[in-house]
Amino acid sequence: MLKPTSEHSFFRNNIILIFIVTVCSILGADNNTFLILSVVTVIFAMAISPFDHKFCWSIFLVPNIRIFDNLGSTSIVNMLFIIPLIFYFIRSPYKIKGWPLFAALILFCLEDFHKIGYEESILDLIGWILAFLSCVYITLDDEIEINTNDLSYALTLGTLVSFIACLMTDSFWTSDLIQNTIAGYRFEGFASDPNAYSAYLCIALASLAIKPNMKVLDYLMMGALMVLGILTGSKMCILLMIIIISYFIVVTSNSGIKISRNIVIIFTIVFIAYLNKDFLLEIFDNMYTRSGGDQMTLNTLTTNRYDIQMEYLHVLGNDFVTLFFGRGFSYYYHLDTYHMHQAHNTYMDIVLSWGLIGTILFTAIISVWFMYFKKKTNTHKYMTISKLPLIVLLISFFSLSLFDAGMFYFVISYCMLQLRPANKTIVESENIYDY
Repeated sequence: MLKPTSEHSFFRNNIILIFIVTVCSILGADNNTFLILSVVTVIFAMAISPFDHKFCWSIFLVPNIRIFDNLGSTSIVNMLFIIPLIFYFIRSPYKIKGWPLFAALILFCLEDFHKIGYEESILDLIGWILAFLSCVYITLDDEIEINTNDLSYALTLGTLVSFIACLMTDSFWTSDLIQNTIAGYRFEGFASDPNAYSAYLCIALASLAIKPNMKVLDYLMMGALMVLGILTGSKMCILLMIIIISYFIVVTSNSGIKISRNIVIIFTIVFIAYLNKDFLLEIFDNMYTRSGGDQMTLNTLTTNRYDIQMEYLHVLGNDFVTLFFGRGFSYYYHLDTYHMHQAHNTYMDIVLSWGLIGTILFTAIISVWFMYFKKKTNTHKYMTISKLPLIVLLISFFSLSLFDAGMFYFVISYCMLQLRPANKTIVESENIYDY
């Protein structure tokens, strides 16, 4: 069995390479040569790293998935996900067979069917399928033990790097971060979407909150993520952060020492908020105004999502082709008769993309994935506690369209791997790929 590397070794072993990738990505905003060097560095790092570190590199890149777009393709980061998969198959060729490949073929056919007659890049779909295969094999293989502390720090660091890179390369935010935020602009990092960026940081925040033995660095990173969450101006993000911190306070208050610590944490949050009350009031006032102010309705509260989703429900009720077969990932372009936008709801994305038939097949595949994962993982107290990142992700799906995104399966598998925190819960049983 492949033993996990020691705690935080991903960063100790890769600190120089991480620094090179970060610096080259920042410099690459104005010079593609540095972006190419950054890509080459990632490929080199994945090639020489232990298998669990390859996946950590993928997680680190997720919040920066748009950082290489200047090279002319939106699929470069997605295609980098093939590296862990290739090394996995080289190491374990006997596991290539099985239901994951059959499921990937079904998913490929479901979307490729909708691309007939449309000039859309097949590269994005291939990257999406590779991400699915990588995540299924990695989460279900009982010979792979991934240090979830490394994973948590990889996502957190990737989120912070996304902030730093955007701040240093985007002249708009570089000019005055605070004033632009007060003016109502929402920070989005290199995710190109404040809602997607807020989802990454909330998942990272939840992962840190469930760590059994937190250190000062963990608290500092949680604080940094909360500040970034406020800068995104996302109402869902604020709600999720309240849920996470409340959960953290309640669940960890099981001894006198921890209760005292939590009181200090609450006091610190309140004190910092008081010192920055004017700034926070401006942000919340912007959120209130964006929600309709005194004329608030369900639609304005959800930033027009309610009307958009009601229109799509109307489409599904009157367009039986869309209802049963969907219109593919780019449904919002193909339904241009209705002048639509994305549904801003991942669950609705699935139905609009692949219809009821495709949704049933997709749900069956995800259910099989979770069933085998549960079979491989013993249920115990810590597993119940560690469901928080997955719960946060599933809630965020209600206000975010992520289904066709390259990072879709990686954030799902990331949350699943948090359910095997110490990697001591793996059950020795028959090979799942023989089913």
